[in-house]
Amino acid sequence: MKKIQLTFATVLLMFAAYAGNPLTTVFSSFYSHVEQVGLAEKYGKLEGNIASYILDGSVALENKAAVINAMYIDPKADFNATTFRQYLARAIKGDWQNLDLTQLTGDELFCLAYMTYMDKPSDPQAAFVIFEQAKEKSSSSFLVDFFYSLVHAQIFANDGNYC
Repeated sequence: MKKIQLTFATVLLMFAAYAGNPLTTVFSSFYSHVEQVGLAEKYGKLEGNIASYILDGSVALENKAAVINAMYIDPKADFNATTFRQYLARAIKGDWQNLDLTQLTGDELFCLAYMTYMDKPSDPQAAFVIFEQAKEKSSSSFLVDFFYSLVHAQIFANDGNYC
């Protein structure tokens, strides 16, 4: 598992060297063997089959991240986080507009945070708050820590705090 995570991080960092924002860099093509990546790329939005896959607790988090990344290949893709909130609310039998994030798993929080970020990369603060909660619940997850750190760095960069 660590090898997969290290490979994932290395590939993402290689692309980050050539891209302005590492979180919006397309890395999903490395997961073309995952059927849902192709569907996400084709539809460019969250739909039932893709949402079920992302909500499946047995699916590896890096596969979920690749599916989310594939949904945003089309630059017009947006509002996936709102749709995902509706699927999450249905799963926990809650209200999507007042979703209780404490009831979500670390993976669910990560996916919601990543979609929130991808919906509006120019405003990373909303996603950062969710990433913080995902980090608390998945404290041993390299992928959650990695994305949390990238969003945190993006906030500093947007504020002109280049350390």
